[in-house]
Amino acid sequence: MKLKALVASVALVAAGAAQAFGPGPLGVIDNLVVPLSASHSGGPAMDFYDFDVTAPGFAGGGVASVTGSLTVLAIGFMDSTDNVLGLDNDGSDGFFASATLLTGGAYRFVVVSTGDLGSYEAVVQTLIPVPEPETYALMLAGLAVVGWHARRRTGR
Repeated sequence: MKLKALVASVALVAAGAAQAFGPGPLGVIDNLVVPLSASHSGGPAMDFYDFDVTAPGFAGGGVASVTGSLTVLAIGFMDSTDNVLGLDNDGSDGFFASATLLTGGAYRFVVVSTGDLGSYEAVVQTLIPVPEPETYALMLAGLAVVGWHARRRTGR
């Protein structure tokens, strides 16, 4: 159990120290925190951050800071067919969106903004559950009990 905590801590520190990505493809981001940033020089903008996950899971993203006269209007997650999975267009308590990723595959994090000049810092995180060895051991023990019980019933 301590090894998992250590690995998670190292991953979070490494993600925080990594350079932020601008709009574009992020690649496979299973169980990663990815810092994002973009600068704009005027007018409305819609920034797309495309990413992939290898299995079903969860995603969360938020805007951490905004500089200049840039105004964030909305953020959200979309699937590969542009269906909206999670959206925050209120912003009264900051911008944060989350989504359930029903399958492995391609997804998109979107930041919509407007303004004359400015930038924002954001973050996206995915959580893909991985069964622990204890889960498999318990499942096998349960199957053994069911098999033993079925064999015992046919032996009568």
